[in-house]
Amino acid sequence: MATAPLRERYQVAPSRSSNLKRIWLLGALAIIALLLAIPNIAAVLTMATLGLAFPVLAAGVAFVYLAAALAGARALSWRGGRGLGLIGGILAALVVAIAPGWLSRRQADDLEKRLRADDITRAIQPLPKTIELREPFASVMPAAPFETEPCGRECRALLMSGEVEWIRVVRQASQSDLQSATRFRAAADAACPAAETGQGGQARCVLVTPDDGARAALVVDATFLERGALAKYQSTAPLAPEIRFGRRLTATAQSASGPIFVRTEAAANVVSIPFVVWPASSGMSSGGYEIWRSRHTIAPLSLEEMFGALGYARSMALRNGLSQGSANIHDPPAPEVVNRAASTLDLPAHVAFNRTHVEFVNRWIARAVWTKPLPPQGVTLVRRILLEPRMAWFGPLDRLLARPEVAPTVLPDMLALLESRKLSATNDATRLSFFALRAMPLHLLEPQRTRIARMAAGRGPNVEAMREIAVRLR
Repeated sequence: MATAPLRERYQVAPSRSSNLKRIWLLGALAIIALLLAIPNIAAVLTMATLGLAFPVLAAGVAFVYLAAALAGARALSWRGGRGLGLIGGILAALVVAIAPGWLSRRQADDLEKRLRADDITRAIQPLPKTIELREPFASVMPAAPFETEPCGRECRALLMSGEVEWIRVVRQASQSDLQSATRFRAAADAACPAAETGQGGQARCVLVTPDDGARAALVVDATFLERGALAKYQSTAPLAPEIRFGRRLTATAQSASGPIFVRTEAAANVVSIPFVVWPASSGMSSGGYEIWRSRHTIAPLSLEEMFGALGYARSMALRNGLSQGSANIHDPPAPEVVNRAASTLDLPAHVAFNRTHVEFVNRWIARAVWTKPLPPQGVTLVRRILLEPRMAWFGPLDRLLARPEVAPTVLPDMLALLESRKLSATNDATRLSFFALRAMPLHLLEPQRTRIARMAAGRGPNVEAMREIAVRLR
């Protein structure tokens, strides 16, 4: 009988003043939030205060959470006092923070099931021995390729395992100068400039090789999909993931009718956890509110997954043991970087360099610049690059030409270029040679003092430039 009065003694009803304060705070947040929804108000406020008004932009999300907390607190406070009211407010705020994002993720799982329902996977025997891989050019974003570079770990593993004889990588783009087709093959032992796997007689590597245009037994198309191509997968349910774009892998074989592999992934914006509403902005303008979302990859796929499903299990097992090279630009060139650059320069003279060939050589230059001292093999490669007429651009090659371990080998070639070719506005081998001569220490120029003086006093195509070098030697 004493429990009821005791409960009443400790149950304190909210005072009228505290209720008014909450109502006033909630009303103020609502008014600010409505003002921020007016077009360009949020943008003007942010620029006028140099970003100091950023906390004010949170009025909308603060209103949502405060309203939920007050409703949860009121629902329980009448039954169990302030303690239960506090718990109710916290729980209500947590529900608002988590529930929308959780529901959006459940719909993302449903989207993945619908994408996977259209998959095709048919293993064929015998396995194709030649492959053509067509991908969008790497710089066409967000149409990122499945490989970080032409002939990545999957491509190298297929070749070095012996399951595939050659692979042609076709980089597709709307601009003709960005398109290229490059063929790769495996090599062993002494044919490898640097071993990518194994040592001595067991060394294996992948090299660039001339392309005779032969048709591949297996063609893999990696295509970029605009939002419209995935419209049938877009749900109209509230908080559904917003599909932005997608990628699809399609494999066809000469020995089979129809595709033997088709799989699609989608990049979608999923409601974030915690739930946040914020003034919507586009460029320098704003207006209304938007729900914060984070980018998710739905039904992700990879070349490793595709080749494994097609039966190249041995190659994909080797792939996991191959190095991917260091992401640190200051590290020495990885073996695969050396092999691509050296084998590109080994291509017959009648084979024109495409963009991928030149890119391979420049990747080696970018790493070699930070390698000190450069080994003899590297010095030889620098000289070959300098004298290669098919090179369209050279990156920071002049920094390598001026190095003390490189200059004695390439200085006669640099002077020969300056004697025979006129300097132009393009950064070709002649111009980079002149830059290197200007930066080269004087003691490295001393052995060629007589030749430099003769060029400065003569009537060659670059007399003025050589006079500048001759003045340095005085």
